[in-house]
Amino acid sequence: MTSGLDLALYLLEREVGPRVAHTVEQLFAHERRGAVWREAGPVPAGH
Repeated sequence: MTSGLDLALYLLEREVGPRVAHTVEQLFAHERRGAVWREAGPVPAGH
């Protein structure tokens, strides 16, 4: 149900930066959950 908020916060962070995204996260009283996969992230085991 909150995956839309997680996506919106990720996009906000990507476009305007983590400070703004964190402020909005606090305003919504929402805590992001789960991993966000990025191209520069770690390679999964076995690949």
